[in-house]
Amino acid sequence: MIDNNLFNSEYIHDSAFNDIIIPASTLRGKEFYKCSFGNCNLNEAKLEDCTFEDCNFNNCNMSVVKLTMSKFTDVRFYESKLLGVNWTEAKALSRLEFRKCKLNHSAFFGLSLRSIVIEECIANEVDFMDTNLCRSNCTMTDFQGSKFRNTDLSFADFTGARNYDINPNYNKIKKAVFSVPEVFTLLQCHDIVIR
Repeated sequence: MIDNNLFNSEYIHDSAFNDIIIPASTLRGKEFYKCSFGNCNLNEAKLEDCTFEDCNFNNCNMSVVKLTMSKFTDVRFYESKLLGVNWTEAKALSRLEFRKCKLNHSAFFGLSLRSIVIEECIANEVDFMDTNLCRSNCTMTDFQGSKFRNTDLSFADFTGARNYDINPNYNKIKKAVFSVPEVFTLLQCHDIVIR
């Protein structure tokens, strides 16, 4: 069901939205502060010039959502689908958390995402090239086919992460944390034999 409050008010605060369905719809110029979204379907929705601050998204489908000039600050996503999202379309991103989410085929190219949390996620075929992931929490995440090049991974935590292909010659990995046995993939670029 569509909640009319989403369309009638420009500034929405301290509100909970559950089981809302607005696929392929457009939300323009809305500001959400301290709101929670549960079991909502925003598949292919267009969020134009919207602001989300201190908000939670739980078990939501936000696949292929358009983020044109929208801002996300202190936003947490739990067990949500965010497939094919081009985060570079957003105006500003800071202090994001993704926990147990599906982020496949998304793009974070060239963004500054210091201290981002991508924990226990499936992040296959995601573009992290030229991205600042310094001090990020990437623990227990599957990065199969994701692209890391000119990526700042300094002090990032990849404990329990798997299937990443990170070439130390083309990425900053100073003080980053990796766990065995996946850490050995960092040596693949050196054409050596490990026994």
